[in-house]
Amino acid sequence: MKAEGLDHMHIAVQDLKQAVAFFSKLMGAKAGPVCESPEAGFRFQFVKAGSVVIQLMEPTSPDSPIGQFIRQRGEGLHALSFKVADLDKAIAELAAEGLHLIGKSDSGNIKQAHFSPRDTFGMMVELCEYKGKAGSIMELFKKSS
Repeated sequence: MKAEGLDHMHIAVQDLKQAVAFFSKLMGAKAGPVCESPEAGFRFQFVKAGSVVIQLMEPTSPDSPIGQFIRQRGEGLHALSFKVADLDKAIAELAAEGLHLIGKSDSGNIKQAHFSPRDTFGMMVELCEYKGKAGSIMELFKKSS
């Protein structure tokens, strides 16, 4: 599988406002609006400096997947997201290498697949295929804000 590049990083945090302030100051990053994913149990905000995009994720419940992640491992790197041209082909190639797919989603603008951290050095690997004119998470993010 050939990724087109790193799309963004996911960092699990306890306090979204504090994390955004830190990364904005550290990186001179621009922060977008706060968004929420009620079905996944977290709120998030993107910060961007140059080509680096970080999705900061704060749990809305201690029992959500992000809440459990923080409880078990502490705050920190949760996932790396790579852009691919053909998600289904990339999934098949990684599955053939023994990586376990733990979930897929399709929002209409982006298709995503998530692979088990047990197979990827303790962090989740996410693959993203963008549809239409969007070519990155930030382009989708700008359209929704």
